Amino acid sequence: MANDFLGTFNKSQFDRLVAYLRAQVAAIDARLLHLQRELDRIGVFTFTYDTKGEVIGWSIDNADSYLGRLMSAYEVLGGDPWYDLQLRGRDKPIFLVAGTELTPSQIMSSGDVLGTKGLADAATAELIRSIRDGFESVIQERRDYLERKIRRMVDYSDQLQDRISTLKLLKKGKDVNGSLENQIAAVLELISDKSYRAVYDDKGQDPSGRRTRAPFAAYDPGPSRPDVETYERDGDGAQAPGTKTT
Repeated sequence: MANDFLGTFNKSQFDRLVAYLRAQVAAIDARLLHLQRELDRIGVFTFTYDTKGEVIGWSIDNADSYLGRLMSAYEVLGGDPWYDLQLRGRDKPIFLVAGTELTPSQIMSSGDVLGTKGLADAATAELIRSIRDGFESVIQERRDYLERKIRRMVDYSDQLQDRISTLKLLKKGKDVNGSLENQIAAVLELISDKSYRAVYDDKGQDPSGRRTRAPFAAYDPGPSRPDVETYERDGDGAQAPGTKTT
C-alpha cells in the first residue's frame, strides 16, 4: 500500500508522501466544487434547541433540495418533525450535564432524564404492542421508511460539510494550525529532534523504510559502534551493526 506508515518512518518516506500530497493540492478546488454542488443538492437541515434541550425551530436551507422534498413528503404523510424526528447534527451533540458533589448528574443535554433498570411496564407494553399490531405495516411504510431516509441524508449532509471545511483548511498557509504546510512543518520539527526516536533523517539511505522498525538502543553509543551486533535506533536514526551514520 502506498505510503503505508503512521508514527514510525524516516525522512525519505515522509518526503515521498509530502511530494504526493502537495501535488494533490491543485485538485482541491475541483473537489470543493463537486462537494458543494452535492451539498446544494442534498440540503442542510438545522434544528434549534433551547437551554432545556427542547426543539424551538427547524429549517432547511433549500426547500427544493432532496432533504426539503423528503421533509415535505414526511409532513404530508403525518410526520411531525417537532416531536418525531428530534434530529441533531454534528454541531449539536448530546452529552451528560455535569452534576455536583451533592447532586449527581441525572440529565442529558437533550433534556432526557437518565433512568434506572427495571421499568416495570410489562402491562402497558403488551397493550401498546397490541394496539400497534394492526397498523405496523402502515407505520413502517408511511413513517419509519421516510424517517430513516431523512436521518441518513442529514448524516450525509454533515459529512459533506465536514469534508468541505477540512479541504478549505488544508489549503491555508503554513501559519494556520491544521493546514497541510503547518502539519508538514510539525513533522519536520520532530524529525530534527534527536530525542524523539520514532522518526529520523535517514539521509536518503533507506527510502523503503526497511530499518525503521529496528529496536531502540538502550543508550547512544556515540560516533562509532563496532562492538554492536544488532540493528538499533539511536538519536541519529537506524544504525546497522558496526556502523554509525553521522
